[in-house]
Amino acid sequence: VPSITRSVDHDKILALRQQTQFLWDAYFSSVAKIVLTTLEIIQDRINSHISRNKLMWNSLPGGLYVLPQFSTDAAVFPFYYSSLGKSPSQEFTAVIQAVTPLQSQLQPIVKLVIAVAKSKFCAQ
Repeated sequence: VPSITRSVDHDKILALRQQTQFLWDAYFSSVAKIVLTTLEIIQDRINSHISRNKLMWNSLPGGLYVLPQFSTDAAVFPFYYSSLGKSPSQEFTAVIQAVTPLQSQLQPIVKLVIAVAKSKFCAQ
């Protein structure tokens, strides 16, 4: 056994240490995280049709920060692009919330919406 452990490459050991540190920080560093992780795993097992995959659990930011109700496809989450070999889209979606009723077409919020909508990079 000692000869086998000595034969492991130092880069591999570093990668395993980093993965262990991530798992500890994300899921085991407090009682609250352990309980939340356990509940999320149970939920994933019950609702297997909308469960997180192993990439989501084992890569930053971690399974607790990914809502499977939004999507179970890692490709729609920007923080998994590098793991999947994807690059970000050149387009964006703008969400603009107005809390007061619009009185005229000259208000700044209307001008902002028109300017954003004219952008060739705006997808929605």
